[in-house]
Parts: sequence; structure tokens; C-alpha cells
Amino acid sequence: GRLEAVFFATFDLTWFNRIPARTRLPEGSTIVVLDAQGTVLSRHPEHEQWLGKRYDTPIMRFILANPGAGRVEAEDVDGVPRLYAYAPLVERAPGASPFIAVGIPTEIAYADVRHTVVNVLGGLVLVLALVLAAAWFGGDVFLLRKIRALVDATRRLGQGELDARTGLAHGRDEIGQLAGA
Repeated sequence: GRLEAVFFATFDLTWFNRIPARTRLPEGSTIVVLDAQGTVLSRHPEHEQWLGKRYDTPIMRFILANPGAGRVEAEDVDGVPRLYAYAPLVERAPGASPFIAVGIPTEIAYADVRHTVVNVLGGLVLVLALVLAAAWFGGDVFLLRKIRALVDATRRLGQGELDARTGLAHGRDEIGQLAGA
């Protein structure tokens, strides 16, 4: 129950500030290095404003609840929704290790996906429009015009015009047989 030794160590936090300079992240991205309790060791941008403060955000609460590596999409302290990927700095101690979280604005992260979806949906709408136009045109040419001719001939026969004809070929299909009859 008596003090045997005291261990004291320091760590130069400016080392973390060199990380953003070495990366090529899109505009509006953030890099946050936090200790296991959620205290900011480094943050880009606004390093001086956040150094040593608790990073009490939805992102931080999610990371503390889900130690290890992962992804989360949430709004950051500046109100910008970002897609974050995070991982412990010491792989063998995910619950006790400091960790790094890199956030990219969701608008930038999903830009290619949105572009692809818009192109695919645009193509599908175009194909659907072409199919509907072909069905409408084909139905009119191959079916409705023949039925109208049959109805017209039937109406004229009903009015006593015995020489009324459809003008349709007497083929083997149902409409051709009906026209012949």
C-alpha cells in the first residue's frame, strides 16, 4: 500500500498536425485524433480550438460505443454531414488506444454514386419511354386500326349497308378470320 514508483511520459502532439499535410483529402474533410476518453489530441482544421477538449459529438459517442475500426455517417460540430472512417492507433488495444477518425463531406463522398444513379435512372426512363411509345404505336397499327375497321364494318352492316367490307386481309389470325366472316 505504499508508493513504489512514478512513471511520467510526454508526447509531442504537434506530430499529429503533420498528418493532414501528408494526405490528399477533399475540401471540407476533417481528421481528428482522440484519446480513449474522447479528448482531442489533434484536429484538422481548427487544431488550436479543439486541442485538449472533449469531442462530445454523435460521431464520438458512436466511436466510443463501437471500439475498433468502423464507419459512421453523422453531422460534425460544424453542422456538415460527413462520412467518417475510424480506427485505433494501436491495433491490439482498440478500447484503450487513441484513435483517428477521418471525415469526408457526404456530398463529396457520394458524388460519384449520385452521378451514376442519375445516369442509370435517366437511361431507364429513356428506355421505358421508348418501350411505351413502341407499345402504343404497335398496338395502334397492329390491333386498334383493325378493330376499328371491324367495328366500322359491323356498324354499317347493322344499318343495312350489305356491301360493307373491312378492307382487311383474311389471314389465319383471329382478326383476319373475323374480317373474313
